[in-house]
Amino acid sequence: MFYSLGFPTQESLVTKTKALREMDFGEKDGLHFDGLTDTEKAEFSSPDYHAPGGESWQQVRLRVEDYFG
Repeated sequence: MFYSLGFPTQESLVTKTKALREMDFGEKDGLHFDGLTDTEKAEFSSPDYHAPGGESWQQVRLRVEDYFG
């Protein structure tokens, strides 16, 4: 479960949701951006990027848009 926390002293205002998690990088999960080649960095920065075994930027955007409705 992931948390979005605006007022940590007021438990009733804490929203728990997986919708706002970071991108699922699939096979690339755990790699550091600085360790990627220039070509890989360019691919990752493209709006058409889709992580192997993970999400695309489009899927991330739609997930967040669905949450905020």
